[in-house]
Amino acid sequence: MIAFSTQYGGRKLFKKKKINWKKKTQKKEDVWAEIDACLKEWEEFEPEWKYEPNIRDTVCTIAAPQGYNIGTQILRKSIERIQENKLKNVPLSKRERDLGLRLSAGLLEANAANYSVWQYRRALLEIGERKEVTDVEELQKELEFVSEMSRSSPKNYQIWHHRQQIASFLITLSLHKPSQELDFTTEIFLEDAKNYHAWTHR
Repeated sequence: MIAFSTQYGGRKLFKKKKINWKKKTQKKEDVWAEIDACLKEWEEFEPEWKYEPNIRDTVCTIAAPQGYNIGTQILRKSIERIQENKLKNVPLSKRERDLGLRLSAGLLEANAANYSVWQYRRALLEIGERKEVTDVEELQKELEFVSEMSRSSPKNYQIWHHRQQIASFLITLSLHKPSQELDFTTEIFLEDAKNYHAWTHR
């Protein structure tokens, strides 16, 4: 058994009864229902947008439900608008931000390894770009979201990278403490002391 320094409370935690911390994953049908609901709302938000399957120039297509493909194409369009608005110094509308966070959450429930979707969430939240925070609760919710995803996929590189970006940003703004990340990784080690991603994050 790994002997963690008592400075971080490691020995005490390891003496506790092993806990079942894994997140209860949603049923697939619930995930797709949430994605479909978001897609319908996006149609109302941007009625002129149309799905254009791009298979002609694709070397190898990935077998995925159409709803997933439509969702990822919407996010690509949305991130283009984020970049355009940044050049014009115009903020993204609150409705698009909210829809984007909901839709990307559904897509990540379906495939947590999609790095582009995680990157999109960071773009929505302006991680690393804000000088001040107007909505602390929004960032705290994002950390809670990535914590839940970490529990369901504890060895997913994309999740840990996103967590590192969010936690570092919050720490820079004095809204989070490094000791909280040490506590989180210690919790992960209770399940698997060989989790390389957790060790790297720590």
